[in-house]
Amino acid sequence: MAASARRRLIGGILGLFIGAAGLSACSNSNDIVAQVGSQTITVTQFDKAVQEAYSDPVIGKKAKKEGATYRQTLLTQMIQSDAMRQIAKKQGIANSAADIKAFEKTLFQGQTAEELQKSVAAGGTLYTVEAIHEEAEKGLVSIALGERSLGKTEAELTAAAAQTLAGSSKKLDLRYVLAPDAEAEGYLNELKAGTTTLDKLGAALGPATDGSPQPLEEPSVDLSQQPAQIKQALAGVPQGGFAAISSGQGTTLLVQVAAITNLPADQLQAQAQSQAQQQISQAGLTAAAKLAKKLNIKVNPRYGTLQSPSQDLPSITGSSPSTFKTPPAKKKSSAPAQPAVPGATTGG
Repeated sequence: MAASARRRLIGGILGLFIGAAGLSACSNSNDIVAQVGSQTITVTQFDKAVQEAYSDPVIGKKAKKEGATYRQTLLTQMIQSDAMRQIAKKQGIANSAADIKAFEKTLFQGQTAEELQKSVAAGGTLYTVEAIHEEAEKGLVSIALGERSLGKTEAELTAAAAQTLAGSSKKLDLRYVLAPDAEAEGYLNELKAGTTTLDKLGAALGPATDGSPQPLEEPSVDLSQQPAQIKQALAGVPQGGFAAISSGQGTTLLVQVAAITNLPADQLQAQAQSQAQQQISQAGLTAAAKLAKKLNIKVNPRYGTLQSPSQDLPSITGSSPSTFKTPPAKKKSSAPAQPAVPGATTGG
């Protein structure tokens, strides 16, 4: 897996379950923080988790400074971990310790959980080491749900994406002139017939609107990054061939594909794998959101409100230091609070 793809995967999975959503009311018992399906998070359990986080040598000081904001994040992590474990069990998804360890090795890019904790904390995202392991476990379940929902494995989706990208993932050296719309078709036919050249046509048409001599040049244009209209106009043009693209301003660009460079196979594979992982991630989160609603998750109103988005697990919001239960000796604090032708469209 390419480094850029791994970074996106890490960013995706470590960010999947920390959305700014909310929670709903549950039991009014002072001994219960949340009810997650068959699991109960008690005040004692939650306070213990908070104090352990505050004692963490890496995130403890920052967690204390964030105060209620961090406690909401921590409770969200606990609720989502309980929810995902129950979803996995109900769906018959079983990941062994070896499966999780192997996934973490790829996900963490060779870092240990402790090293990754320091890395993400430096960017302001606070996880205990235990939470990082839980995120990996949730990520595996989400992948399984996504593949089931799509009916295809990551390998199959990657292969399909690679086939699609093969036609557009190339870099083109382009040369072009601007011609009046009324005359463009005739000039294009002459270029294709070989009765004139782009250099002769550029000299005859004169300088471009900015005074630059024609033909103009655009080297190393990544076709995959261009708007759909430009992709369609240039995708099938062979090296040395011509195409017409309307500027939408009374002129047409007569474009010659001077050179074609196909992207290296490893770059193409990395792009395809990234697309496949994104598809699976979105499908997995949508499936998890639907299944989480069936767990009937409830939260004591003193700890926040529950909101269940359509493409994520539930999370907590809406509490404040005055309403959120504060562990002993806790200080109050506030939360840290171009395409090749810009604007061109396909033309005759």
